[in-house]
Amino acid sequence: MAKQVQEVEETLGLIAQAQAEYERIMEEVRGYCQKARELLQQVDELRCSGSTNPQP
Repeated sequence: MAKQVQEVEETLGLIAQAQAEYERIMEEVRGYCQKARELLQQVDELRCSGSTNPQP
């Protein structure tokens, strides 16, 4: 019985680590998505202005 408890505790620890890693990755992906939205907005603004040279 004690071995089963230990295995469950180890499994729960691995699940917690995986969840933390998942959240870290999702936050990174959200950052990339935000950057992509910003770049798309810049593209739209440049198209509307007729400019072909990016503004810093």
